Amino acid sequence: MKTIYKLLILFFAGFVFSSCATTVKTRVEHPPLVDMRGVQRISVIPFENRYEPNAASTMKKINNFLSIITLSKVESTDYAVAKAITDNMINSILQTKAYTLIDPNALLEVNENEYYKIVDVFVVGDIDNLSETLTKTPIYETAKEKDKVKIEEKDKGIDKNKEQVKDKGKDNDKGKDRDKGKDRDKDKDGRYITKYKETRTVDLKFTYRFIRASNREILYKISKSGKKTVETDSNGKIDSVKDLAIKIAGEQLNNMSRELVPWESIESRTLQDDKKKDPFMKEALKLVKDNQFKSALQSYQSIYKQTGNYAACYNAAILTEVLGDLNSAMEIMRQLLAKLEADSQNNSYAADMRAAVQKELTRMQKDYTDAKALMDYKK
Repeated sequence: MKTIYKLLILFFAGFVFSSCATTVKTRVEHPPLVDMRGVQRISVIPFENRYEPNAASTMKKINNFLSIITLSKVESTDYAVAKAITDNMINSILQTKAYTLIDPNALLEVNENEYYKIVDVFVVGDIDNLSETLTKTPIYETAKEKDKVKIEEKDKGIDKNKEQVKDKGKDNDKGKDRDKGKDRDKDKDGRYITKYKETRTVDLKFTYRFIRASNREILYKISKSGKKTVETDSNGKIDSVKDLAIKIAGEQLNNMSRELVPWESIESRTLQDDKKKDPFMKEALKLVKDNQFKSALQSYQSIYKQTGNYAACYNAAILTEVLGDLNSAMEIMRQLLAKLEADSQNNSYAADMRAAVQKELTRMQKDYTDAKALMDYKK
């Protein structure tokens, strides 16, 4: 059992200390988020097929068994964003170097119940939402700009008091004036607006599914969404909806490899504070801070054996896990939980600590399940 967990937890030096608690950091290896065991061939059905003028019949054939929505022609922005999603997915799969990527057009040559002859898993999906919010904020004429306009009008012989400026038959009372031959906007208070600052916000949400070809089982379904907001730059230009949505798609699929192959993360394990102010607990904590985890573990085990200190037992379980023996760590947590349940009726501290122990034990059990799955990818 110990060797299983050593595949999952890799020792990583370090702790984080604060006035509240000491946290030990550990590098953890996880199995893929999608159960890809036994999968070698994979295909991505292009998202953009749904948005091409003549693509309706193609996608209807590929996705018929799912009865996915009526297909229709839409604007080119959707097509470009959908293609970007497809391209990012394909690149993520290729970068793993773990699977053979199959051309989705090959699926058109067989019936749905024969997809398994060509692929093990295929990915289908769609854009759920692509929307834009565009606001314009007026920028008003400064005193300096106002004086400049007056000088220009004087040089042109324009007498505003005599209302000599005509607006091609339009009434000047509508709030329009001339500035170098162009109308200038006014707000309701009569202030001149020199230009507008635009703010564009784009929201993108898309969903995709990994489907096993042999039985149509949905192995994994996930929705991803993001938002980007930009303003006009110094030249008065602003990124388009298409460009912003494509950036969002790239960011959302940046970690898609975690769905396909084992991946690592650095996680924290928090030790329990000592409520009894035991001086030996302080010595054990100092060993933890010095990264002497084995010596600290021995100290915590000794303290719990001699005094029954709950925190010492809890910390011993955490350090046992960090040192690579998850099975033993879970057993220590189970024994501590049983002790706390027995003592909780007459001990408020025991009752409070039960929740923390149960939470860690549940997390350890999940990690143990992941460790067994990870072994299959290590073979």
